Amino acid sequence: MITLLEIAERTQTGEKVEEKQWDMTFYRTIADLVKKYEIKFPGGDRFINMDDDLARRAFEAGVELLEKIGIYCITTRRRVALSRDEILMAIAEAPSEILMGEGRDRRVWKQRKVEGNEKLNVCPGHHTPYTEDLAGLVVSNFAQIPRTDFLEGFNFSRVDGREIMGAPMEVYASRRQMGWMREGVRKAGRPGLAIVYYPINTRAEDLICVMDPEHGLRRTDGILLSLLPDLKMEQDMLSAAIVYDEYGSFKLSGSFAIAGGFCGGIEGAVGRATAAEASALELRSQVAMLQKLLSAATPVRRAGMLRPAGAPAPVAAATAAPLTTVEATPTNLAEAGPPPVSESPNRLHAAIAVHTFAGDSEQPPRNAPGGQ
Repeated sequence: MITLLEIAERTQTGEKVEEKQWDMTFYRTIADLVKKYEIKFPGGDRFINMDDDLARRAFEAGVELLEKIGIYCITTRRRVALSRDEILMAIAEAPSEILMGEGRDRRVWKQRKVEGNEKLNVCPGHHTPYTEDLAGLVVSNFAQIPRTDFLEGFNFSRVDGREIMGAPMEVYASRRQMGWMREGVRKAGRPGLAIVYYPINTRAEDLICVMDPEHGLRRTDGILLSLLPDLKMEQDMLSAAIVYDEYGSFKLSGSFAIAGGFCGGIEGAVGRATAAEASALELRSQVAMLQKLLSAATPVRRAGMLRPAGAPAPVAAATAAPLTTVEATPTNLAEAGPPPVSESPNRLHAAIAVHTFAGDSEQPPRNAPGGQ
C-alpha cells in the first residue's frame, strides 16, 4: 500500500486541475462507466440486490472510475493519480478484524463472511445535534444498550451558551464533545467503551485537538475522517490521517454517494460509492463505513457484495461487509494478537450501498495497546 507521505506529495505535484473541470470530468466518466458496465437500478420494490453479476460490474466500474480520474485535492487544486494496482492492493491489505475499546468493554470486530449469518456489530444513535443539557444524558442512554460496540459523537452549534464561530471556539467545542462522550460512557458503567470523534469542522486543529488519553480520544477510540463528495479531499484531513496513523486510533470513513448532482442517477452513485471506499483505504480512513446511497424517493437499504473479475467466489469481505461482534474475554484477547493481514488479493469485496448503522468495516489501530 502506498504511504500517506506519497499521497501528500502527489497533492503537491499532481496535475493542476480547476474544480469546474474536475466536476465535469467526474460527471462524464461516471456516465460512460454506467453505460459500459450496464449498471441499472431495478426500481420498484427491489431494495436488495441479489444479482452477483451486477455487483461484480459495479465493483469494476468503481475501480475504473478511481483509476481514470483519481482523487481531487481542493486545497492545492491538483489531481492525485492512483494506479489500478495501488487501488486493489489497498483493498487487499485491509485486515479482517480489529480490537477497540478498553478493559471489559473491549470488542473484537470481525468482518462478516459473504452470505454469513453471524451477529452484526452495533453503533447506535447520534449523528444528530444535541443541546448541552442533553448531551451527556443521550450518550449515557445509548451506552447502556448492551450490544453497543462503539458510539459516534454528535454535532451542535452552541457551547457554554455561545455560538461556535472560528477555530478557537471550534477547538474548545471539540474537546467539550469528547468530555461529554467520556462522561456519558462512565455514567453508563462502561468507561472502556470505544467512542468516535465527530468533527466540528475539518480544520487540522479541530481534528487533532481531541487526542488526549486522559480526557479525550484514546488510542483505542476512533475518529471520523471522510472523503468529500465527488472524490474530493483536503490537506487538513490528510494531515490528521498522518497524525492518527501514528497515534493509533482507528479511522472511520462516513463518505456517501447522493443520487443526483454530478453522480447522475442511482446507477452513477453506486460507482462513486465503491470508488469512495477504495479511496478511503488509500487515505487510511480505515473503518470503511457502509455507503449511504440516497435517492430522492427511496433509500437503498442493502446491496450485494462485489468482487473483481476472475476472483474466486465469496471469501471474507475487505471493505464493507457487515461485521460480527465477539465479546472480549481475557482468553480470546490474549490469543487474538495482531489482526491478520490478507495474504491474497482475492479479498477484494465492497458494498454497493448501505444505509444502516449495523454493519461497519474497520481496520486495526497500528499502535494501540493490547497486542496491536
